[in-house]
Amino acid sequence: MEDKYTLQAPDAPRGKSLTLILAALAVIIVVVLAFYLGLQRSTLAQQQDLLKGEIASLNEEISALEAQKVEAAQQAGKWLETIEAGEIRWSQVLTQIQSLIPYDAAERRDKIDFLSYSGSEGGKLSLNAKTRPVRLDPFEDAAELIEVFNDSSFFYDGYIPSITVGETDDGSKVASFVFLVNYKDSGLSDLQPKVSRQ
Repeated sequence: MEDKYTLQAPDAPRGKSLTLILAALAVIIVVVLAFYLGLQRSTLAQQQDLLKGEIASLNEEISALEAQKVEAAQQAGKWLETIEAGEIRWSQVLTQIQSLIPYDAAERRDKIDFLSYSGSEGGKLSLNAKTRPVRLDPFEDAAELIEVFNDSSFFYDGYIPSITVGETDDGSKVASFVFLVNYKDSGLSDLQPKVSRQ
């Protein structure tokens, strides 16, 4: 009779071989994982080195841009100073023009009305004007305007290229004209208006 235990004897080496196979497989998995993790660590180290290099490069670019920014700001400051040095302060020019308009003390008003002003580069001015209605000759008022401006330390070469004379309903004469004059900077940008008319 066969014993039950004797039949199982041939299966015992099979269990040992299965354990050996599983152990070998576990060792292989551990070795593969160790190799994979080592490879990942190496790749991460390379990527970290690349990132450090890129960061250093970006820091250099930032430094260069900051230097350019400082240089550009300095250049802009110089340009602004140049522009401000050559800038005509038109509000002060107009104030000076108003102070030079011939004044009629008897009538207590200006003899000339400026209708529009036009200024251009180099201080060239074009002023559209007309005389106040008078029963006398309006050419005298226009001539006085030219004289006053040419005698000023702020203007030169004032002239009237053409003049038109008309009459109002009550017979008063009015002259309309364009007055051309050049502005010269004699410290006008620092001028404080001193206009007193009584």
